[in-house]
Amino acid sequence: MKLVCSIDMRKRSMGCSVGQTKKGKSVVSIGYMSATSKEPQLSICTKQDKRGSAFRIRNNLLKVHTKFVSEGKATISLNEPEMDICISHADKENLQKFLNALKAVLTNKEFGINDFKIIKPVTAKNVKNLQSSLSITDKKNYPIIKNFPSQLEKLEVSCDLKKIDNRIFQLKRLSTLNLSLNVISTLPEFNKETLQNLSTLMLNSNQLCNLPESIAVLKTLATVSLKSNNFTKFPTVLFDLPRLRELHLDDNNIQKVPNGIARLKRCLKELTLSNCSLEEVAADIRFLKLNHLDLSNNPKIATTYDFGSIIGSSEVEGMFPSLFELTASLIAVSEINTRILPKTLQKSLADYDYCIKCLRSGCVVMYETARYVWPLRKISAVYLAVNDVGCNTIITQSRICLRCASKSINEVAIIC
Repeated sequence: MKLVCSIDMRKRSMGCSVGQTKKGKSVVSIGYMSATSKEPQLSICTKQDKRGSAFRIRNNLLKVHTKFVSEGKATISLNEPEMDICISHADKENLQKFLNALKAVLTNKEFGINDFKIIKPVTAKNVKNLQSSLSITDKKNYPIIKNFPSQLEKLEVSCDLKKIDNRIFQLKRLSTLNLSLNVISTLPEFNKETLQNLSTLMLNSNQLCNLPESIAVLKTLATVSLKSNNFTKFPTVLFDLPRLRELHLDDNNIQKVPNGIARLKRCLKELTLSNCSLEEVAADIRFLKLNHLDLSNNPKIATTYDFGSIIGSSEVEGMFPSLFELTASLIAVSEINTRILPKTLQKSLADYDYCIKCLRSGCVVMYETARYVWPLRKISAVYLAVNDVGCNTIITQSRICLRCASKSINEVAIIC
C-alpha cells in the first residue's frame, strides 16, 4: 500500500515548530521490508533517501490524527522514535485507503487480497513522479510519448503550443498552469472532473478571443491572467468564478467593462485593464472594493469633471416600470439576501442597472442613460492614473431616473 504525499517529520521533544528532519515529496508505504519479515512496517522514501526509513507499526503508534483527511492531511504519532509524521498534499481518497490499511495492521485484520507486499526502494521513475514543478521552453523537451509527472502542482509550457494537451487535464494536483507565450486560439471544454485544484491560470501572449462557458466549473480559480490576447469583449463568464481574486486583461482591445462585474465584489481584489482602448465602464464597478486597480492608458474614459457630475443623457426608455423593475426595487429597499433567490434571478439582478443617484431608495422608474463621474479612490486602495496627465476620475456608463435627473439640474452640474 503506497501513498504519494508531502511529509514533514518532527521530533516532539524539540517542539512543533522546530526539529524538522525531513520535508518534501515522499512515498509512504505499508508492507514487508523483506521476504522474511513477520509483520508489515511503515516506510518513508524520498528523493534523497530512496531506500527509505522503516518504522514499526504494532505497539508503536501513539495516535493517528484524522480530522483533516478531507483536505489530504493526517498526522501519525510514533512512540519510538518520538516523532510526528505529518502528511499533507495527499489525494484524499488514497489517504483514506492508506489509513484503512494502517488500521488493518493494528487490528490484525485482513485488508485485501493484494494487501501488503515487500517494499522496494524508490526507483528513478518513482522519483520523477514525485516532481511537483515542471517548466518547458523548448519543443525538444516536451513529453510526446511519456506522460507528465503525476504529482505536478506547477506547470509552465511556452513552446508555440497551438492547443492545450488533454493530458494536462489528468493532473489532479495541478494548482498553477502557465501557458503564456504560445499560439493558442481556443480553449477546450472543461468539466467538474478536470483541474479540480487549479488556482492560477496564465494564458498571456496567445491568440485567444473568447473563453468557453465551461470555464465556470473551475471553482478554485483565484488568479486569471489573459494579457496580450485578441479579446474584443470582456469575458463575462469569469463573473461566475466565486474565488477570483486577481484578473489581468491588459493589452487587449476590450472597449467596454459590462454590467455584472459587481458579482465579483466579495472576492476580487486586483483588476488590471491597462492599454485596452476602453470607451465605456459600467457603473456597477463602483461596488468593487479592490486593493489594486490599473486602468492606465485608457484616455477615452478619463475626465476632469468633479465626482458626481452627470455628463449628458439620452431619451427615456419607458414610461412605466416593468414587473422585474418593481421586483428589483423591492429587493433594493428591503436589502434582502440575494443568495436565497434562484440563481437565474441572482444573475439578472446583478446585471441590472439601478439609478446611480438613488440606489438605496430602489427607484427604478423612467430611466434615461447618462455618464456619471466616479473617482478611482472609491473603488481601490491603490490605483494607477487613467491617462498621462494623472487623471484619477473615470466616466461610468450609468442609468438615472427622471426624478433624480431633474433634481440634478439644481444640485449637480449637467454638462451636455
